[in-house]
Amino acid sequence: MWVGMALCSPIAAMAATVGSSIGILTAISVGADPDAVYAGIWGYNAALGAITVGGMFYVMTWECVPFAAVCAVMCAMTGPFCAAMLSPAGVPAMTFPFCMVALVFYLSQGSMTQVIPVSLSSASVPEEHCRRLRLSRVVAASFCSLVASEMRQQKKNKTKTEEPAYRMPELRNMVSATTAKDLFAFLDTHGNGRVGLNELCCMLVRCGYGHVPLQLVAESWHVVSLSHLAPVERQTAR
Repeated sequence: MWVGMALCSPIAAMAATVGSSIGILTAISVGADPDAVYAGIWGYNAALGAITVGGMFYVMTWECVPFAAVCAVMCAMTGPFCAAMLSPAGVPAMTFPFCMVALVFYLSQGSMTQVIPVSLSSASVPEEHCRRLRLSRVVAASFCSLVASEMRQQKKNKTKTEEPAYRMPELRNMVSATTAKDLFAFLDTHGNGRVGLNELCCMLVRCGYGHVPLQLVAESWHVVSLSHLAPVERQTAR
């Protein structure tokens, strides 16, 4: 099973190995039954917890490693509690400890600024999440570079008082419909079926927004989630 996991996602396989090891070390530190440790009861929930936090619910970065380790410890420690709670009914704990702890970490998305959350609608394998993060950084850097270039050009020509090519009311009248398809067609000035960064940046300048500070544009861009960047990624892949 580990070989199949490694072929599908090396990051998930490594997280499972580290998480299981953390679960075993936790069991040894609390003096758990050696037979239970040998049977893997203390390891499998910890392995699932490490996979979930270390690449599934959050993008796998160095900042995410401590959170994955904490999740593995919590899954291992919750196991005996769930087993004792369910034993009167004759029901094994199985993965119930993992589900409880994973739910807590999922509901914590957005409250931990050190890690990057992944929405369930755009969840994939950890390698795909890392690729999206790299793509978002490249897109953000390119966009900021284009805006900075346009702002430098405007500073050179600051003696000229040019009016914006478009005003917002005029821009609304130029778009015949409010559908996303028509708006995309309006922005696609080259007619190649793709809205590039140059076109977006030029539209900002033509609408009179070239004076916006670069820092504000960069901060606004960084609040875009990975789920919003997924369609851009698929379009770029084509």
